[in-house]
Amino acid sequence: MCAIAAAVAWWIPPSDVVELVCDQSEVLVGRYSENRFFVNLLTSLPLALIGGLLVSRVRFDRLFAFKAIAVALGALLAFVVVDVALRFARDARYEETDIASARAAAPQGPQGKKPIEWPHDWEGGSIKRRPPNTVYENIATRDRPPGGLTYPNRPAGYLDGKRRLVTLTVDERGFRNPPGRQQSEIVVLGDSFAEGSEMTDADVWPRLLERELGRPVYNLGISGGSPRHSVNNLLAFADELAPKVVLCLVYEGNDFKVHKADEKISRGKAIYDVAQEAVKDSPVIKRLRSWLVDTFEDVRSDAPIPGWDSMAWMPVALRFGGSTSHVAFKPNRVERLYVTEDEFARSKGWAHTVDALRALKEACASRGARLVFVFAPDAPHVVLPLVADEIPAEGLHRFADMELSRLPPPAEFKQRFFERVESQERVFARYCADEGIEFVSLTEPLRDAIRRGEQVYFTYDQHWSPLGHVVAANAIAAYLRAQP
Repeated sequence: MCAIAAAVAWWIPPSDVVELVCDQSEVLVGRYSENRFFVNLLTSLPLALIGGLLVSRVRFDRLFAFKAIAVALGALLAFVVVDVALRFARDARYEETDIASARAAAPQGPQGKKPIEWPHDWEGGSIKRRPPNTVYENIATRDRPPGGLTYPNRPAGYLDGKRRLVTLTVDERGFRNPPGRQQSEIVVLGDSFAEGSEMTDADVWPRLLERELGRPVYNLGISGGSPRHSVNNLLAFADELAPKVVLCLVYEGNDFKVHKADEKISRGKAIYDVAQEAVKDSPVIKRLRSWLVDTFEDVRSDAPIPGWDSMAWMPVALRFGGSTSHVAFKPNRVERLYVTEDEFARSKGWAHTVDALRALKEACASRGARLVFVFAPDAPHVVLPLVADEIPAEGLHRFADMELSRLPPPAEFKQRFFERVESQERVFARYCADEGIEFVSLTEPLRDAIRRGEQVYFTYDQHWSPLGHVVAANAIAAYLRAQP
């Protein structure tokens, strides 16, 4: 009976549903996170089985132990066989290619220049790209929150959350471009904001910029990339593409940090991380978790959310130009903005980013290419100052308290937050000025578009909407025309 009681006890404490909703995470049966539900199952089912066997008074002898071990080993073997088969059967979303191999396969530059030596062992000396010569057609996407239990007064997303079909074309180098591009006057670097997440080919800002300027633009951006991936991609293909201008987009949301792949860790920790990632990436486990979500996310999805009163301002309402749109974001994105200029300038993340920025400067200078950094602000950086008077101090405090600790009282915290919200951009702009590097900020162009009533961000996704890409392309084109 103790085992059965222990199995039941695992389900008594609920997860923090308010935090799950603010994180836009799945909520199962109206009270558990996906991880919590999965762990509860893995823990309680064996306990319930043991309790059931004890109650049934099964005879525990050597034969029973042998049968139990045989069943367990058979199940484990079946899991491994199926998991390995599914891993080989699925298509890879990205490829890691050795940078030396990429250089060897690339033709010489137009002046016969040899590629500069690889200065660091960043990202394992590899480039990140998609499988070459691939076209992903009719990818269905909708701007809506995941799961059934979400914001109590859930607003409609972009285009009222209607289904959109997206096409993503990957060229022979493994990047999002029309096939057959040999050289390009302008090359774009960056992460998903450069590659164009959630967008169809014709609407991503590098393609819009190409049409606006009438000059070829080649996109080396890759979703999930870091500034160091930008360095890798440029060094691998710059001599082949021979750009005159390099536009490196830096996204405030996650580029100013030490990425996991760049951290120096012990051998034991590295082995543990690899094993953990292998389990996390298991196709069998992924399908099981997906089935659990599909089965249990709508159970009690209309349940009330205790303590939501202070969060009623989320998603943020933007009432401008005679229209209303909304933007949702997670608490950790507010946390990243709550930093002074001095704290950010002394952070490991900024120092780590500066190494990549300097390497980009050196790579461009050695090739006579003009380098321009494009600052892509995070959504709360853009929208919150526009509606600062409408956001309750208590609500903002409660929201940030999910990630931060030892916060000052609500009114004081709100004042400090809005004093600090521009810190990262100011430090970045000052660095570029000191280094003599061109800098373009998209913060004010995006704010101006919002003031006109345009929805430049998706509601439930951190990326730009099609209108946001138009704003980015127009702002960058205007800068390049003004600074030819």
